[in-house]
Amino acid sequence: MTQYHNPLKQNKIKQLIAELKHKDYHIRYRAVRALGETGDERFVGPLLEALGDFDTRDEESKVNRSAMFALVHIGEAAINPLIKTLDKNPQHPNDGWRRYWVTQTLRIVKDKRAVEPLIRVLEGNDKEAIEGAAEALGEMGDIRAIEPLTKVWARSEISGYVLIAVSRAIKQLGESIKSDANNYLTQQGEISYSDGNGYKVLIVCDDSIDGLFIKKVLTEKRGDRVKLISYSHQVLIDADKDPPNLIIISEHNPIEIYQSVREKSTLQNIPILFWRVNSLELATEAQQLGVAGYLSIPFTPEELVKARDTILTGRTYYPEI
Repeated sequence: MTQYHNPLKQNKIKQLIAELKHKDYHIRYRAVRALGETGDERFVGPLLEALGDFDTRDEESKVNRSAMFALVHIGEAAINPLIKTLDKNPQHPNDGWRRYWVTQTLRIVKDKRAVEPLIRVLEGNDKEAIEGAAEALGEMGDIRAIEPLTKVWARSEISGYVLIAVSRAIKQLGESIKSDANNYLTQQGEISYSDGNGYKVLIVCDDSIDGLFIKKVLTEKRGDRVKLISYSHQVLIDADKDPPNLIIISEHNPIEIYQSVREKSTLQNIPILFWRVNSLELATEAQQLGVAGYLSIPFTPEELVKARDTILTGRTYYPEI
């Protein structure tokens, strides 16, 4: 039998539930606190409703904050109901406000099950909910949120506090992922190719975020076996020892690496893709040298996959700069 921190008698429960609808927000606030202090999962429903409490007199949002912390206190039993209540409810008079507080609760919980549902919130038009979802995703540190957040940032109707929240989330994710990426490269970056059934792809990168992004896309979309190396001088050793099907150079000066690879007879037929070609001059030089393809940034995962597929079928990939 579940033991609760501060069990309430049945008549007291009925009283507190009724007080959640009281016109005085002070009374609603005390009722939420009392229910939350029990840690009783039976009160998840009423506490979820309290997240949508809207009263201009409650300038500090005491009712909402109290409900939020109560649900965090309940823990696991509240997570799936919280995720479900992220969906729009056209019948709620203050649905954007309600959804904002749901996102803030998930922001504290930081459960990975909420990442995809929060990303779906970004795709909508509810600015309060978008702001809250961005704040939550920024703190959860999941790489899946970067592209959706970037798309929101580019939308013309996004401005003010919402734009600030989205921008801050992108920055937070960048810092978090860069730290993880640097650890990855330090620990695993020059060991072996990842598991998979696709082609072997060797990535030479001077930016750990770039490297992990490419790896994620190619392993998830094509099942490729990907290896990251962080030092350009290592490419000849790695490529000669275990020749890849494709080399991707994510360096600020890729020409020198390309020429070094081509000087080695055993590596002359391996196609090479340049990453971060953002000038017409570099694009022209790449084509003249015979580089198999290049990509400028920013671009979508679909464009990376298209470039990879094109090159591995023996064609060149030269998008307009």
